[in-house]
Amino acid sequence: LNRLSSSADALGKLRTDLRAKYPEDTFYRRDAFRSDFAAYADQTLCVAQSLQQVPTPNARFGDADARLDAALADLIEHTRAGREAVRARNVSDYRKWFKDVDAKLAAVREAAAIQR
Repeated sequence: LNRLSSSADALGKLRTDLRAKYPEDTFYRRDAFRSDFAAYADQTLCVAQSLQQVPTPNARFGDADARLDAALADLIEHTRAGREAVRARNVSDYRKWFKDVDAKLAAVREAAAIQR
């Protein structure tokens, strides 16, 4: 349960750190943006995928675990799409990522909090 909490917090911190550098719904054309975003996406994917591997503590958490896994799968797919948008320099797809990223992270945080 502690790992769930700390990992959910880590996902939020990754987003906060990226937002501090690039706060607007703007596709930055600087090379640093692409590499910073790739690092953010890779770290987010790593944390989310490792969270998917955490076993359910016991049967009473089964429904909550299924919700968390679904939220993580959604975040993983969304993060991959954002990473591809930045790699391809697709501004429209980047804006879609930007518009939904905070909701995806909130869903993971909420699902992780239910298990506490």
